[in-house]
Parts: sequence; C-alpha cells; structure tokens
Amino acid sequence: MIPRPMRTDDEQTVRKLYAQGHPFWPPRPEPWYFTYSTLVMEVDGELLGFTSFAIGEMTGLRVVQGADLVVELSYRGAGIGIALHRARLALGAAVGATWFSGVTQPDNAAMHRIFLACGHHACQPIRRYYPDGGDGVLYAGAITE
Repeated sequence: MIPRPMRTDDEQTVRKLYAQGHPFWPPRPEPWYFTYSTLVMEVDGELLGFTSFAIGEMTGLRVVQGADLVVELSYRGAGIGIALHRARLALGAAVGATWFSGVTQPDNAAMHRIFLACGHHACQPIRRYYPDGGDGVLYAGAITE
C-alpha cells in the first residue's frame, strides 16, 4: 500500500470519505484539498483513505501540520491510517521538515496509537477545537522517518 497524491478526479471521493469520518462537521471549502497537500490510498482502483496536511515554518523549524486523516469505515485497522501518516511525514522530511504537530479527538484511540507509534506525544488538550465544539488533543514530535 503506497499513498499517492490526490488527483482532481479523486476530490468527490475524498469529500465523501471526509463526510463519513466527520458526519457532524461542515464540509471543507472548495479549494481545501488542493491548498493543503492531500494524499490518497488507492487499493484495486478504490480510494480507501486520505490525509491532508500543510508544511510550514514555526520558530525556525520546518513543520508538518496534520489536518485530516480518514479511512473508509470497513477498512479501519488494516494499516491504511498509519501508512498515510508515515507518507505525510516522509514528504515533509524530504523538504526538510523535522517536526510534526496535529490534533485528534480525545476518544480517537486509533489516531492516538498512530501518533504514538510514530514517536509523537500528547502535549495538551484544546477546548472546543473542532467545528462541532468538541475538544481536541494536541500531539507533537520530531520526524524521525
């Protein structure tokens, strides 16, 4: 399983996956998945997951800022999520990023495991972070991939 960059014809499927993963959140604005780098996981011609992220600068560090990571419900637990996360870290490292930060829901055990498996640690809770008013947990750590 090797993630690839999202193509224009993938956007509708990515939007459906986003809505499936975040049913109570508003859709991302139209240019979102092209403004933020977006990788997809395609298996046998079917998109099973995606991640979007930004690469930026913070106090002299090049940073990968995770935005979304969603896997088709029936394929969760198959390693797609960690493969997507590792791919975004690798892309960041290829352009000199040395740090990752991202936020997940306090009850998203799968995302907590992915972050921990990649050497990131929980830094602090963030109250009312998500569009539905839900809290988040900030994770950060060095990119070692």
